[in-house]
Amino acid sequence: MTTTTGDARGAVVFSVTNIGDLIQATLTFEAIARRVGARPALVTAPAGEVLMRGNPLLERVDVVGSSHPIVWRVETVRHLLAAWRRGALVVNLEVYPPRWRFVRRVCRLLGLARWEIDLPGLLRESTAAADHRVVRHVSSYYARAVGIDAPSAPPPQLFVSAGATARVAERLATWGTADDRPRVVVHPGSSARCPEKRARPERFSETLRGILGDRACTIVMVGSREEREICERIRREIPATTDVQNLAGALGVDELAALLASADVFIGNDSGPTKIAEAVGTSTLSFWGPTSPRFIGPRGAAHVTCGFEHPVSAAVAGALGLLGPDRAARRAGGPA
Repeated sequence: MTTTTGDARGAVVFSVTNIGDLIQATLTFEAIARRVGARPALVTAPAGEVLMRGNPLLERVDVVGSSHPIVWRVETVRHLLAAWRRGALVVNLEVYPPRWRFVRRVCRLLGLARWEIDLPGLLRESTAAADHRVVRHVSSYYARAVGIDAPSAPPPQLFVSAGATARVAERLATWGTADDRPRVVVHPGSSARCPEKRARPERFSETLRGILGDRACTIVMVGSREEREICERIRREIPATTDVQNLAGALGVDELAALLASADVFIGNDSGPTKIAEAVGTSTLSFWGPTSPRFIGPRGAAHVTCGFEHPVSAAVAGALGLLGPDRAARRAGGPA
């Protein structure tokens, strides 16, 4: 649902719930700027600020520093009052229902012009996706909120900072790995709140063994500090001769984005890093269990999705196809 912009002077996007939702919100930035005539400001959480800092599609990035319900509301009201004083349009892309309703309510009280995501519809679609009845991709809800025709929803887009790129390049250089080897970044984890989204570690190690049986690659494991042991377990189950680095717990979110931008392929679950990889333009192989990739997965030919129930051979073939069609053809017995 949208309301008229009138003579809105700029726009403020509210998307502070989590990284995955914020990345989806990036597909709206250019459309907002075109319709309002100015780059939007973004209100987000601290981790989102690190990821969005310096984004040329944004006027600036403001932070809501606390998730405590009362403090969050106080800070949000402060940002909404600033939008009111500027006469700015508010774009409500919150997807946590209490926060979406709160932003909506305050906008009404202040008489602020607003566009907002159809959160009730998105939540219904999410429930349908769990029952494999999904019709629309989540991107269509963000697109419609800002007046983009749903079939033409653009992909999410992240800009990697020069500082993060330099730090990651320096770290990669210290390994002395062969530059001509494809780099595969692997994240076997997921949100701590959703462990059911994690494929078994054995699925990752079996997939990597299949890839490495066809092509020598550099493997980089990533994740949280708590996921470091899972990464170590997978590392122990692939050939000892493989160049493997375990950076779980060692990267900031901006450095993770820079690393993913340098990768040939990313392998993960339904998680934030998968969405970051898509948004920086890296091909992905992702494993899916209770959630539907048709609803929230990466879109396009550069991305392969595999259900938990699919054979590992399908994941291996998908990854090799992403690493290069000539390699996939040789593996299938076709011409080199």
